[in-house]
Amino acid sequence: MATVQLPARASALLLQDLQNDLIKGTRPVVPLSGTELISNCQKLLTKARAVGMLVVYVRVSRRPDLKDAPRPPLGTATGVAGPSMLIEGTAGARDLLACAGPRTPRR
Repeated sequence: MATVQLPARASALLLQDLQNDLIKGTRPVVPLSGTELISNCQKLLTKARAVGMLVVYVRVSRRPDLKDAPRPPLGTATGVAGPSMLIEGTAGARDLLACAGPRTPRR
């Protein structure tokens, strides 16, 4: 495998949607398992922090009343709601990596 080198000061690690409902939920995570995905992301996060790289977390959550949730597709029967997931303040919306280890200021 080729070695890739990225300048830490001109790069960022983007960690997106690593939340319980998405990674540990009922939908399969492919091509890696949720456990493998989190393990790989933890390795990347550790290395990025060690070299002073900017780390950006992106997550999505919904209001408890779901008024900000996407509308169902056209043709969906009235009253049929999608799954209640990623509700702000619940364990399902919690980020799996944001609290992983101490943060160090960017150099």
